[in-house]
Amino acid sequence: MCLQAPPEPGADRDTLSGQASDSAVPTGEKYRIHPRIVNEKEGARRAPGNGRPGYTEGVASVRVERLGETRLRTAIRFLVPASLAFAAALFALPILPSAADSPPQAGAVPTPPPPAPRPEGGARFISPHPGEIVAGATVLEVQVGGDGSGVRVQFFVDDKPAGTATAPPFRIGFDFGDSLASRTLRAIVTDAKGQSFETTLATRAMGKPDDFARVDLVNLYVTVRDDSGRFVQGLERKDFQVAESGRVQEISHFSNERQRLVVGMVLDVSLSMKGDRMEQAREAARSFMEKLEPADRALGICFNEDARLVREETSDHAAVTLALLACQPSGGTALYDAIYRAADRLAPIEGRKVVVLLSDGRDEAASGLDPGSLHTLEEALDRTLRSEVIVYAVGVGERLDEKMDFYGRRSLASILEELSAKTGGRAIFIRRAGQLHKAFDEIGEELRWQYGVAYASNDARRDGAWREVKVTVQRPRAKAATRTGYFAPRAS
Repeated sequence: MCLQAPPEPGADRDTLSGQASDSAVPTGEKYRIHPRIVNEKEGARRAPGNGRPGYTEGVASVRVERLGETRLRTAIRFLVPASLAFAAALFALPILPSAADSPPQAGAVPTPPPPAPRPEGGARFISPHPGEIVAGATVLEVQVGGDGSGVRVQFFVDDKPAGTATAPPFRIGFDFGDSLASRTLRAIVTDAKGQSFETTLATRAMGKPDDFARVDLVNLYVTVRDDSGRFVQGLERKDFQVAESGRVQEISHFSNERQRLVVGMVLDVSLSMKGDRMEQAREAARSFMEKLEPADRALGICFNEDARLVREETSDHAAVTLALLACQPSGGTALYDAIYRAADRLAPIEGRKVVVLLSDGRDEAASGLDPGSLHTLEEALDRTLRSEVIVYAVGVGERLDEKMDFYGRRSLASILEELSAKTGGRAIFIRRAGQLHKAFDEIGEELRWQYGVAYASNDARRDGAWREVKVTVQRPRAKAATRTGYFAPRAS
């Protein structure tokens, strides 16, 4: 995205606009830029990965938990010291041949040498997944035990050097091109003591091994409930049907296993959250983070009149929690800026991306005379859809279905419902802060029971247009929920 320079003092912020690239909003559409965000030390917003946010180039695959691993073994030779031979001669003792020099007896099973010591905690590939089909720009990442201090990870693709990471998270970017052939990934991990070992992973080919093609898959994460609201488990690929713009699509990938999460925890710290409400919000966020799986990653954003990234994406869930706990309530509510920023940070990351949003009020400045955000609701929603982010919103307070937004056009409840429903998530409304734990537990439970569905659209046009998607389940009284559509890629 190209950002124009900050405005001169006194400029009307409603006139702040720029021409967005395909990575943000459709060509020709205007957007407003928050000057506080432009001037942050972190710099301008990160450009979405692969130039096609909201659309995954490459493919998704069924997740396999077992990881390939190769252990280095060291052959140990047992030598008879010359001093032993000399002492044996002095005492007229026969010198016995060593085990290393003795020929093996017929039928004897040699004892394997002990394995070389391994750095504490071990290591494994967490991106891509075993058996996944890879193509285009892809993140290669290895999870290393311990705190990662002094560790170096060298990556190889098909035995050719691909890059080195010297600090956690241990990951690099690699472009596999358009080929969908199988690949062998290898990582050599060297710890601070100089001890080394390696871990490997094999990816899967698409179709025949000699097939080479460019495939754009639409990835959907689907929640299925019965008419009483309970999760429907044990479904198979044949139970699902996907339609794009009314045309039935062929499902190419399906998974009923839990998919790795990348969570953006977005916490309202405006002045209205002060007191017990803030304490309950902190504890609910802490509990949610503690229940994430070790392979899940998270980032933290606090917002009042500013949307601040307080912790970058990491697998250290406790660090995200501590950063959120340090936020103090004050000022107004820049709700739409916070949603936009969270989606923007998650855009270049592959996988199941979720924003968990907690707010108690409308988008409004502390003065009550201006809106709190410089992005609009429409811009925030557009960014989440293009980034393939699922929004789960928790609204705290009385009569949110009656309280109106700053312009008096729609209720606060309807705003959170639209953000959630269109992205495939859910909005939960509670009256008292004491109900926050239950609300966050409900979100965590839903994320555990989502199905992964992917297909290659039979509409080959690369026009950047919006395409509606509908998923149905061939089971009585079962209803599927997922995002309502996606933006097609544009021709390069």
